[in-house]
Amino acid sequence: MIHLTRSWYRYLYIFLVVTLLCLSMGGPSSEAFTPKNLRKMIPDEGMKVYFIQLKSGEATFIQLENGEGMLVDTGSKTSQKELIRFLSEQQIEHIHHLVITSQQEEFMGNFELIADLYEPQHLYYPFYLDDLFTSLELTAQAELHPLIEGDQVTLDEACAIKVFHPQPRLSLSLQDNSLVFQLVHGDQCFLFTGTVSKKVEKELIKRHDLRSHILKVSDFGSTNASSEAFLEEVDAHVAIIFYRSADTIEPEVMERLESSWMDVYPVKKHGHILVVSQKEDYRVFVLPS
Repeated sequence: MIHLTRSWYRYLYIFLVVTLLCLSMGGPSSEAFTPKNLRKMIPDEGMKVYFIQLKSGEATFIQLENGEGMLVDTGSKTSQKELIRFLSEQQIEHIHHLVITSQQEEFMGNFELIADLYEPQHLYYPFYLDDLFTSLELTAQAELHPLIEGDQVTLDEACAIKVFHPQPRLSLSLQDNSLVFQLVHGDQCFLFTGTVSKKVEKELIKRHDLRSHILKVSDFGSTNASSEAFLEEVDAHVAIIFYRSADTIEPEVMERLESSWMDVYPVKKHGHILVVSQKEDYRVFVLPS
């Protein structure tokens, strides 16, 4: 499996700097190493999953192989400019699928703006929010898909969503009712965990095969989630952590993630994280914002 880690980029950077210094001694034609050159390494083929660096909240843009775009969550309103800037940089004109995992502000703060600008054709959300979304005028043009444990959505020939949560019996805790799903592309699996706590993690372990290559860490890296048992069951290679204003990633959680032999990428530190899935393997790219 091809997997580009942070250390890989550090060594590559040092190698390129030394090489360019050597070339510069022989003439002025050498080209500086920049993020733009790094982007040239990104393959054209495959499904692209961008974990977007935002000031606060979560948003993930997925470019499917059939050309359709999918956005998972819209971040907090305080991150509106960063989200729109990213979509503009990627020349996104239309979002075919929009997934909202929670009604919390950090997840759907920019929902109305995205629905207005990009007119999604399909809107997915936890089943208990059906009354909310059916009442919104902005969703009149979209096909609504309330999701519950056991649902499966086919996105294209090689890609599907498997819904693990919420269960029919809801929790009193808002964060424990968020949508948990696995995005499957060929042999590669991405696990999106919303903000569920250790309590829900125990239920997920009992009820589902959680093994995934990429883990979107629950609840912004707080100690409420990411138990050792859960991380062991998921057995991921890469962990992505979004940022919420005024929060810091708990050292205890970072220690558990790294002890599980994961490469951990907090977007606040690294920028946008791009994972390119080519069905049989994947590659990770760090794209400074």
